[in-house]
Amino acid sequence: MQERTTDGQRDEPARPRVAGVARRVAPVTGASASARRQVRLWSERHRDRIAEAIGTLVRVPTVAPDEPLAAGPLTDYLRGARFTVRSEPPHSGLLGHPDHTPSALPEPAPARPNLRAALPRVPGLPTVLFSAHTDVLPAQRHPEPWSGRFDGVRVHGRGSADTKGNIVMLVEAVRCLHELGLPMRANVELDLVSDEQAGGNGALSTLLHGVHAQEVVVLKPTGLTVHHGHPGCLGFEVEAQAAADGQAHRVDAVDACLAALDRLRVLERCWLEQAADCPGFERAARPLELDVSALAADASHWSDPDRCGFRATLGFLPDRTRAEAAAEIERTVLTGAGAERLRLSWRGIRHDAYLGASDGPAAEQLRAAVRWAGGAPGNAAAWQASCDARLYHRWSTAETLVFGCGDLRDAHTDHESIDVGQVLDGLATLVGHLTGAAQLSRGAGAGS
Repeated sequence: MQERTTDGQRDEPARPRVAGVARRVAPVTGASASARRQVRLWSERHRDRIAEAIGTLVRVPTVAPDEPLAAGPLTDYLRGARFTVRSEPPHSGLLGHPDHTPSALPEPAPARPNLRAALPRVPGLPTVLFSAHTDVLPAQRHPEPWSGRFDGVRVHGRGSADTKGNIVMLVEAVRCLHELGLPMRANVELDLVSDEQAGGNGALSTLLHGVHAQEVVVLKPTGLTVHHGHPGCLGFEVEAQAAADGQAHRVDAVDACLAALDRLRVLERCWLEQAADCPGFERAARPLELDVSALAADASHWSDPDRCGFRATLGFLPDRTRAEAAAEIERTVLTGAGAERLRLSWRGIRHDAYLGASDGPAAEQLRAAVRWAGGAPGNAAAWQASCDARLYHRWSTAETLVFGCGDLRDAHTDHESIDVGQVLDGLATLVGHLTGAAQLSRGAGAGS
């Protein structure tokens, strides 16, 4: 027999299965089970409105440096969920900070302000800070980058998966808590940061202004899996100059670049083999990779190139520092065949790797919340992509996690979209996390 809810409706409605996410219903009892049913019923009633909220944000093309275009819509949206919101200018020490990333824009733009939001504080409660970026990648070949179209299952457009769907997931979790009258175990703050895609300068600015949370959750498309670390990544450019001793040797520029790429592939394979012994990454199929984004040669028709070059990024794991990784890349590029013709320069992202505790209290609570909401949290592991989490881990005392709805395989692609059913699953997870309902469930034997 189905248990009747307080509003007279029957048990929580059936929800579409999310592709790629293993699911099981955690055994819950008493108040915890009642709260979960209420949350599921609430989210289903508001499904179309939540989809439209994601679409509204997607329709604002916040490709850097245009993040401020979203300030008005985001402020209105947040205030509707009882957040106070303020715009915070870039910190005066940002440009000189060792973790600042120089602008990669064709015409460098000044640093943009961030939005910092918070619910009214309750004295004595800990603080959970959520961080999400507002910038998105360019449209590229996405057929409807700014449509925000909802087809009944997914919202389509650039930034839907990374990471505007996650902003809506959090705000609607807070709205659900308020409307259902569920008490929160923590104060909630939200940083909406700029310039994440190019290196994380927005998050760095908020940290320089001050972060005083005990827990940070960086919202990214992890498929509702909780992660406590991620790889680092370095961007660089290699250029080769042809020999100047006659036309017959001018092809050396191309040969030198191709030889350097071959050596970098060997380094990539070596680091991947070492990953099997790196905690948090040992089960990952491909926790780092060499990505060549441009390979070009400078030559006129029927002539050999004077110059050849490429841009690339290479990931690395927490078993080496950023400086150590950079030194290994430099030795690899500048040693071997054709190396005397090569020049290496560092361009673009320069992310550190980070690894937190797999069994930290926040990680355990958030995984319990995934179970409470009906999901399977998976094995404790690091994420496969770098993000702003490494900055919060390094420059604050908070336990830092990476979590969110959406699939990384959809982010930045020509088919980027997000499954609204997974947004609702994430909403329920955050309700469980912020109320402590998941802890109550676990105490009663859930997930055992």
